[in-house]
Amino acid sequence: MNSIESYIQILKQRGKTDSTLELASEVLGHYHEFVRDQAMSLESVRSYCARHIAGKPDAADRIVVLFWYADHIKSKESGTYLVTLLGTLGVIESQRRRLIRLYGEEASVQVFSELTMPQLGSDLDAYPQAVTNYLQRMAEVLEPGSCQKVLAGNHHEVNPEAFREDKELWQQSGDLDEFLKQKHQRLVARLQEHADTGKLWFEQYITQEVVDYVKEHQEIQTGIRQGDRIIVSKIPYNPDAWLKESDPLLKRFHACHCPFTRFSILTETPVPDLWCYCSGGFTKLFFDYLYERDLEVELIESVLSGGESCRFAIKLPD
Repeated sequence: MNSIESYIQILKQRGKTDSTLELASEVLGHYHEFVRDQAMSLESVRSYCARHIAGKPDAADRIVVLFWYADHIKSKESGTYLVTLLGTLGVIESQRRRLIRLYGEEASVQVFSELTMPQLGSDLDAYPQAVTNYLQRMAEVLEPGSCQKVLAGNHHEVNPEAFREDKELWQQSGDLDEFLKQKHQRLVARLQEHADTGKLWFEQYITQEVVDYVKEHQEIQTGIRQGDRIIVSKIPYNPDAWLKESDPLLKRFHACHCPFTRFSILTETPVPDLWCYCSGGFTKLFFDYLYERDLEVELIESVLSGGESCRFAIKLPD
């Protein structure tokens, strides 16, 4: 029994449906026919997705199948890339809906008419120019603050109810600073678990060095209150490589999470950092849920414009 057949049996034991098993057999068989070996190199995965998945109506399901297999054989680079590909799913469509809700259908038509974006599964280096064009169109139609507001939404459509337990703890605490301190301790404990088990944490594989670094920097992922603002730094996309990297350009590349923009960092014309307000919307979502309102967020530092990391200030309500 070859490795693909063995893996299909594993999926069957996990209770996957017949249609999922059929798709997995098709995708993995075709992938290995494409690369003609059992490996999953990052280069091969990128090429396969761009040539054989992009544009298919079930592209997301096919990417998920490849990710499962990459994770199974411990192909970390490929697995991370596949998760990142999925990070493009639905984002632009969500921004369009928010633009309509805030500024009307006519503004949306002006921004999005004849705008072309890569299809899900396209190589990530296809996105930066399309995003730059999109931002230019938006800036021609809306004021700068309005562009920021459109971008700073929950465009990954995270269910805010995921924060219910934290909100209850915050309400019980009554002290925001102490709550943030304890929240950070819980984050460090989760990271330690992932470092110990080797399981993927969102897009990242966590090392002990990463756990130790985050432990000493509460601003990362959790935030520190400064007056009426919460200052939050994003954990780097590849935190272990980021910690070890000395080249400023590569350090910025390892920091950037965004599938739409990170490859532009390695070019002479990175995507404008206005785009980072999309990440700001994701970052402030937890606090939106706590305070039950759409809070303001300000970009303080971005790797797209030369920073070592991405930092945001979230304005607390009066």
